[in-house]
Amino acid sequence: MRKWIERRLLPLATEKEVFGERGSSRRLLILWNEWLEMIYDVTSQLPPERYDWKRAWYKRAKKLREDLGVPYRLGEEDEAA
Repeated sequence: MRKWIERRLLPLATEKEVFGERGSSRRLLILWNEWLEMIYDVTSQLPPERYDWKRAWYKRAKKLREDLGVPYRLGEEDEAA
């Protein structure tokens, strides 16, 4: 990530540029839509992150929930238990 930022390969903006005066001038935002367009222009395909991030996030959250023994819905017994 740092290499991409140093080489200016990621479209970045400060919070102040995006949110106006209420944003910080120090925090940088990666502009997701512009990044997607940039990848699509080069490869003529949407990047796999576009599809897989949500599924991977749910999978990791489910595994963590199961490892901690937290039921699917709070206040209920887990069916698998």
